[in-house]
Amino acid sequence: MDKALVIGGNGFIGHNLVKRLKEEGYYVVSLDQKHFEYGLNPADEVIIADASSWVIDRNYDRIYQLAADMGGAGFVFTKENDADILTNSLSINLNILRQLPKAKIFYSSSACAYPDGVSGKESDAYPANPPYDYGWEKIIS
Repeated sequence: MDKALVIGGNGFIGHNLVKRLKEEGYYVVSLDQKHFEYGLNPADEVIIADASSWVIDRNYDRIYQLAADMGGAGFVFTKENDADILTNSLSINLNILRQLPKAKIFYSSSACAYPDGVSGKESDAYPANPPYDYGWEKIIS
């Protein structure tokens, strides 16, 4: 059975991805620093750990990196948490990428990388001018 790791698997998007992968027959490991808030996580294994320092201890056929310092719009768009969001999210991405120099990994970005936050065309991401550091972290990663 193929194994999939979903980093950020206890969040809203991650949870739905875990469900989809289970439906497709994968053995799924969900990694997140928080417990699942939407009922029972359907993953085969749930690991509660900080992805910025967690060490990948086995091989996976698929790895999905969805984790970010994200506390909802009230946390992200106030500009009061920008330095923490940028630092914490970059730390997660750098830790995972350092461990997987030759692996295939799916990285999820955000519409917040675009200047107006909604256009969603790759050509609109450059020159970069996201309105918040959350968007800058997505571009840098």
